[in-house]
Amino acid sequence: MTLDSEILTFHAEYLRIVNKDGMFTDHEVKRLEVLKQIFATEPELQKLLIALDVRQGKETAALIEQHRQALKTSKADASIYVDFQNEHRELERRHDQERDRYIRDHQNASDLRRELNEKQQTVAAEQERKFTR
Repeated sequence: MTLDSEILTFHAEYLRIVNKDGMFTDHEVKRLEVLKQIFATEPELQKLLIALDVRQGKETAALIEQHRQALKTSKADASIYVDFQNEHRELERRHDQERDRYIRDHQNASDLRRELNEKQQTVAAEQERKFTR
């Protein structure tokens, strides 16, 4: 999938949520925040965040499937649902931290590139002045 088609898929998801009838669920509110965060970034970071989001979605789906399988093989008492909810919240928290780290690392790398470019330009200007004297 190309970046443009992936972005269109994410925009379609965004529109599907915002145009629905009724109140947003907590999950939908969180998802809208994530999508807005992705849309607000530059293309290079956007590509990374989309790939991250796809991978995290697969991890979430795998956890849900693991929970379904556990329900099939065990007695379903109330505590198992609390455990599942806690596991899901923990996974979501780790996903948020990972996304924030990607954004922070990208910003740090951009700042470092800018600083290096500025230093190179300064050195080049100084060398040019030395040669033109």
